[in-house]
Amino acid sequence: MKLYTLFATVCLTITGCQPTTDCPTPDNSPTNADEHQTLVLQEEITEIMTTDPEDNLHLYQYLSDRDQTVSLRITLIDGPTAGRNAYLQVAIQTSDGEEIAFPAVNQDNSQLRDIALSAGESVSLELSSFGIFQSEFYRYSIELLPTLENALHQDPVSYEPNNTLSIAHPLKIGQAVTSELMLGSTDQYDIYSIDASAGGIYTISLINRQGSGSSTSGGLRLDVLDETGAPLVQQVDFQQYEGEHFMVTPERDGKMFIRISSPIGTIFQNNYFQYQLSVWPSVSSVGVDSITNEPNDSPALAIPVALEETVNSDLQRGPTDFVDCYAAELTAGKSYTLTVSALDGPNRSNEANLRLKVLSRDGNSVLLPEQRIAHQQTQTFTLQSLVDSSAIIQLYYKKTLGHELNYHQYRFTVSEMP
Repeated sequence: MKLYTLFATVCLTITGCQPTTDCPTPDNSPTNADEHQTLVLQEEITEIMTTDPEDNLHLYQYLSDRDQTVSLRITLIDGPTAGRNAYLQVAIQTSDGEEIAFPAVNQDNSQLRDIALSAGESVSLELSSFGIFQSEFYRYSIELLPTLENALHQDPVSYEPNNTLSIAHPLKIGQAVTSELMLGSTDQYDIYSIDASAGGIYTISLINRQGSGSSTSGGLRLDVLDETGAPLVQQVDFQQYEGEHFMVTPERDGKMFIRISSPIGTIFQNNYFQYQLSVWPSVSSVGVDSITNEPNDSPALAIPVALEETVNSDLQRGPTDFVDCYAAELTAGKSYTLTVSALDGPNRSNEANLRLKVLSRDGNSVLLPEQRIAHQQTQTFTLQSLVDSSAIIQLYYKKTLGHELNYHQYRFTVSEMP
C-alpha cells in the first residue's frame, strides 16, 4: 500500500491599489488559480475554502500607488484544530523578491503584519494547508489597512482599527481613555502611540476594569515598545479589577507604543476585556487636583510637600487610586521624623492595613522599608539621607486578596529633628 501526502494551497497575491476603475471590487466569491480578486484598503473580505479538492487556491491583488505602509490581518475564523499541521501557513514575497516572515494562523486566531510598499510595488501571499487537512473546511478573513496619514478611518469611540504599530491610535498625554477588547479573534490587540521626548519620564497607568484573569497568566496584557519594537516595559499580566503604574524614560525622541492585548495562548484568549489607559508626564507638567492631589500614582508624579506641612488625603476604593506619592526634600546629614496616622479604613486584618514606604526619587534606594499602620493608629519614623535628595513617600494598600475594595484615610507630616 502506498501512502501519499496531500498538499493544498491558498495563494493570495496582494498587489497594492487604491479603489479606482482600474481595480475591480472583490465579489467575495472563491476563485480558481486563473482568477484574482483585488484587495481594497479598508474593505474586509471573508472567504471559505471548501472541502472540494479543486478549491485550494485563492488569489488576490493589490497594487500600491504610493510609498506607504499597509497593515495586513489574516484571521482563521473556523477550521481544524488538530495541531500545527492544521494551521494556515503563510508565505509573503514582494515583487522585488524580498521574503517577509508571517506566522502560521491557527483556528480562532489572527496574525498581523505591517508591510512597507513603494509606489508600484506589489506583494504576494501564499496560504497553505497540509496533508489530510486539504479536504478540511476553512473560513478566513483578510483585511488590508492604510495608515492614518493615508486616510485610515478609526472609530471615534472604540479607536478601531488599531491592531498594529502602523495604525496605532494617537493618545493624548494626560487624558484617560476607556476602551475594550471585544469577544473573538479579530480584536486581540489595541495599540496606542504617543510622541515622547528623550529623557522624559512618563507614567503609564492601566486598569483591567472587567474581564477574565483568575491567575497571573490569564489576564489583560500590557507591553510598551519604542519605534524599533524594542521593549520599554516587558509584557505584564493584569488580573480582573487590577491596576498598575509604570515609569518609562525613552532614550530618544520619537513614537512610543503601548500595546494592550488578550492573553493569547491561554484559555482566556479572545475573551472580553474593558480597560482604562492613561499616560502622564512629570508632575511639573500635570494639573494636580487641589482636593485629591491626583494624579500622584508614581514617583514621577509625587506631590511636593514642605517640612511641617500636614497632609490629609485618602485612597479610594477600586483599582484607580491604590497608591499616593509625595516628595519631601531632605538635606544630607540631617535627620527627619515622618509621622503617619491611619484615620479611617478596614479593621479586619494585618493584610488590610495602610502601608507605607519611602524611596529615593529614582527608586534605587530604600530609605524606609514597607511598614503597616493599623486602623486609627499613629506611628513615627526617622528618615536620614547621606546626600541631598527627594524622599518619595508612598502610601498604599494591598490591591489583591479581596482588598481592592478598601478605603483608607490618612494624615502625615515631615519634620526636621533638632
